Amino acid sequence: MPDPILVHLHIPKNAGTSLSRMVKMRLLTHPPSNALYARDVLGHDAVRDWRRRVAAINARPARANARIAFFEAHCGFGVHETLPRECRYITFLREPCDRVLSVYDHTRATGELDADITLEEFLSREPRDRVWWVDNAQVRYLAAERGEIIDAPLGAVSRDMLELAKHRLEHDIAILGLTERFDESLILLRRALGWRRSYYVRSNVTRKRQRMSDLAPQLAERIRAMNTLDTELHEFARTLFDRRLHDACPDSDAEIARFARANARYAKTLAPVFGLLPAIRRARRGGKRNPPKQRG
Repeated sequence: MPDPILVHLHIPKNAGTSLSRMVKMRLLTHPPSNALYARDVLGHDAVRDWRRRVAAINARPARANARIAFFEAHCGFGVHETLPRECRYITFLREPCDRVLSVYDHTRATGELDADITLEEFLSREPRDRVWWVDNAQVRYLAAERGEIIDAPLGAVSRDMLELAKHRLEHDIAILGLTERFDESLILLRRALGWRRSYYVRSNVTRKRQRMSDLAPQLAERIRAMNTLDTELHEFARTLFDRRLHDACPDSDAEIARFARANARYAKTLAPVFGLLPAIRRARRGGKRNPPKQRG
């Protein structure tokens, strides 16, 4: 009987790309033969739209789907109901106001948002691509049904949705991480999955970043007000994370120090390789830096 599919509920700008690359590398190299079936093992990863990917997976014979080990997408909770066998969730949360600024800077840098759009304008409009919500977005993802992110208008995320998101974090998300405590989160992931060795290289990091301290007080307060439910969810997640870390690894400080030293050596070796990936992708697209994107 194959293990449950590891489903990464990938909330954008929560260090999900770094996490996914690490998990994919580990799954494809243990055992090495998995690399021969990469598309199967990673759940048709080449198909970007998660709905089309689920449809492609479910159209395959059961024997072929037994190889699936990982499914990752910008989709909401409940996607497991559409997949062919038992699943196990992993997700990372981030301090909400910091995440809002990261989304703004990232989408402008990639061309998904016009460069002349101000932060004030950005906060006032609903996103064209619904994965980029910035008002209580993490509640939107976790309170979703069957993978469909909550699409309520700006300001319409409710406390009932928050309570559902909290319940799911505690009872349905097997592996919870925090972006600001990334190494500790990976210790929990390795313990949960029984992985002795798995390391990462920081990926998809927005280089030029604003901080809340850079903003005018009124604008900073507006972002906080838009994310009061996400802030409460994040505080709940921090408490839950601390408890899980203590239970799984009482001597976490020593283990984190060992992990950081080993990962620094790994990253020094592989960072140049990962650094080439954007250039390779641009070359395959004919040199275009910011092509239209289809997201799921």
